[in-house]
Amino acid sequence: AKQRVKIKPLRDSLDRIEKEIDKATKVQQQLDQQLAEPKIYNKANRSQLRELLFDQARNAQLHQELEGRWLEASELLEQADVPA
Repeated sequence: AKQRVKIKPLRDSLDRIEKEIDKATKVQQQLDQQLAEPKIYNKANRSQLRELLFDQARNAQLHQELEGRWLEASELLEQADVPA
């Protein structure tokens, strides 16, 4: 029982991070879809293209940070889950 109480916050944290990763993945898919549209590359849409590329880069960085946090949290959970 003590072990479950000890690891619950770690599991909750891991779940939250996984949900954030899922959200960032969906955002990336939407951005990729918009960037696949040929009309976005027209001269008239340059500012929108610039914004999409900026959002894509920012989201990729967020995704990478979340994956790092997930790795840290999963390692902590693994260490805490080992009976002492």
